[in-house]
Amino acid sequence: MRASGWALGLLPLLLLLPGAEGQIQVCSVSPDWIEVYENVLPTQAVATITAPPEQEVVLSPTSNLIFEIENRELRLIREPDYETDPVLTANLECKEGNIVVTKLTVTVVVLNVNDEPPLFPFSSKTWNVSENTNVGTTVIPATELTATDKDGDTLFYTLLGQSPPGADKVFSLAGVNSPALQLAQALDYDKMPSMVFHLLVRDTPEPEAEPSHTATASITIQVVPADMRPPWFLPCQYNDGRVCIHAQYLGTVPVGFLLTTPFTFFPGPVYAVDGDTAINEPIRYSIIQGNENNTFQIGEDSGNVTMTKAVPIPTIFHLLVQARQVHTGSYSVTQVTIEVMNNQHPPRFTRALYRGWLPPDTRPNVAVKDEEDPARLLTLSAEDLDFPPEVPNWGLEYRITNSSAFRMSGEVVLTSAPVGPPGVLYLEAEVLDRQTREKDTTTIQVLIQPTPPGGSSGDKTQRRFTASEMGATGGVLGALLFLTLILLGVFVYKYYRGPRESPLSSKPGTDPKDSGYENKAFQAQEAPDGGASPSPSPEPEPLPRPPTGDSPRGSIRSLALPMPDAEVTPPAVREPEEKAEAQGRGSTREKPMRSILTKERKSEGGGYKAVWFGEDIGAQVDVVVINSPAPEEPHAESQEPTAQPSQGPSPS
Repeated sequence: MRASGWALGLLPLLLLLPGAEGQIQVCSVSPDWIEVYENVLPTQAVATITAPPEQEVVLSPTSNLIFEIENRELRLIREPDYETDPVLTANLECKEGNIVVTKLTVTVVVLNVNDEPPLFPFSSKTWNVSENTNVGTTVIPATELTATDKDGDTLFYTLLGQSPPGADKVFSLAGVNSPALQLAQALDYDKMPSMVFHLLVRDTPEPEAEPSHTATASITIQVVPADMRPPWFLPCQYNDGRVCIHAQYLGTVPVGFLLTTPFTFFPGPVYAVDGDTAINEPIRYSIIQGNENNTFQIGEDSGNVTMTKAVPIPTIFHLLVQARQVHTGSYSVTQVTIEVMNNQHPPRFTRALYRGWLPPDTRPNVAVKDEEDPARLLTLSAEDLDFPPEVPNWGLEYRITNSSAFRMSGEVVLTSAPVGPPGVLYLEAEVLDRQTREKDTTTIQVLIQPTPPGGSSGDKTQRRFTASEMGATGGVLGALLFLTLILLGVFVYKYYRGPRESPLSSKPGTDPKDSGYENKAFQAQEAPDGGASPSPSPEPEPLPRPPTGDSPRGSIRSLALPMPDAEVTPPAVREPEEKAEAQGRGSTREKPMRSILTKERKSEGGGYKAVWFGEDIGAQVDVVVINSPAPEEPHAESQEPTAQPSQGPSPS
């Protein structure tokens, strides 16, 4: 150290010696410390080397390979990289021959530039989270979601929900610089069994900063269902996915009736499911209260309620039914109300004629389709006024009474034998109240044809149009009948006042024409081949009499309307009258009065039209045409003149 200090002290004196001004005595470098930016190759030398001419300056093997010496200038031969070498060192050796005279060091500090994007430790990953996890819980720690940045930048995180909609509100990040995932809302497996998120990281506070780099990773959350809900009795009146408020069940049964088949309650059968649909534990049913005298029993696995004994008096049972999960023991209770009712009204079909359809050659056990809508099954319906509309009378039994080729399955008509070729079949259906033994019947018309009736949209439109016109046609018919009754009253009034010509008989050709009204009950009496079924012949005695106002409900009144080509008097009534006239020929006596219903007219054909109607305006109208034989050819000597309009009363 002392020798070196002494040499350095002599250096200025040596430089003052004559001839020493242009001589470099030692090796040096300037500058020996410098800063450069990464990813940029400097065009200038990073340092300048000065050395005596006899000395050689070289790079030591310990130097970075990024340097070179050219014309005693230290240069970089490639772009520096902060992420690889943040500090570069050039070790220089000044040598005379093989002897190193001086060692020099140049330090190059590489300045960082934001040129590297952040990186996540994964591209996509799935985590399972239990459904009963508490809100605020960290479900994924930050250490599993943190990204790295070679630039050493501070990173900023954003959580983006991808699917389903609203998933981004269920989870949140602990902070903008902390990617820990926390639960923000309660999980619901039924609504969102799985969720997918995109976790975004950025190496600048603002997206608009330059330069700025981002990276994303996909996070999938699988919700593991937990046993959080008790059984739910269906249908729910209110259901938000977590709570079910179910309707109570209502059923009825007649007094004294033992129902062995399961009840069908309103609004549906007793049925419960596990509120946690993903777990779906088996359910067991039991009646825990209200089953007096063990009148009812419930299927442990099915929930079907049946009776063990009949109830002799009207009673209301309020059963408490429990549904319990097999494994966890979680349970719910609902009320089942069963009303035992008196049966005072007979059953009644809601329609007098049902129309069905089947294709030819239909096999057995096939349901008859509704002719108006072949996509639906033909369903019979009988009502019992003792029971509310939504709760059926379980004492009703349906059956087909006139054919073994069809049978009833509840309210649906099924084939019990193969159906033949195209045609029209008429079935009689009966509904029986098994308690009161009261019954009602209806007619079923089954159309057998290859294609459904009304197959095209135009056909269906026409059918609807025809049905809509039925009301107007019925109204016109009712008005005609009302007008006829008024004229009949006038006729009867004049008839009893004296021998005066009937205003109706004095104007032949004013008979009412056939109406276009379609009476379904009358159609039911048609034969399968399309012809009219034989009508019963009228009784010869007594003649029809106008009903009195106090006639019982359901009694039938008759009104005979003359037809243009028909003899008004039925043969069975006219025959005894002709015999009485034959016996009284030649004798002078007053002719008995003839009923207006047997008024003779000029006849060119046989038959008359009778209109039968019930007590009230809404009663169903039947129109029956009764054919009568052609009049016999009278003998020439005793031929009677053709009946003409008379001025007095006709003999009865």
